[in-house]
Amino acid sequence: ALDLKLSVESQSTTGTAISFTIDKVYGTLTTPETGNITANTTNAKLGVTNIIIHNSATAPTFGSQFKKLSGSGNYSTGVVNYIYCTFITATEIIYSINQRS
Repeated sequence: ALDLKLSVESQSTTGTAISFTIDKVYGTLTTPETGNITANTTNAKLGVTNIIIHNSATAPTFGSQFKKLSGSGNYSTGVVNYIYCTFITATEIIYSINQRS
């Protein structure tokens, strides 16, 4: 039963091709991500959540499997956006966007 538990190990990485094997943070406050968001679902695990720290003059586009949650904020250009993405299936990755106040 313990082998079926999801890893809660976190790591930081860069890039906007998001993988869902373990929880990760993409980008930093000093070096946020700036590109469009795509997914690599190879070996993805249900419930893995990634945070993308993003700041760009234009809002990113998302791969077709990304579904925005109702109640999510909209992307704000020129400020740090926190994009939370959770893997459900290879065709359903839910996401929401928030900014710091």
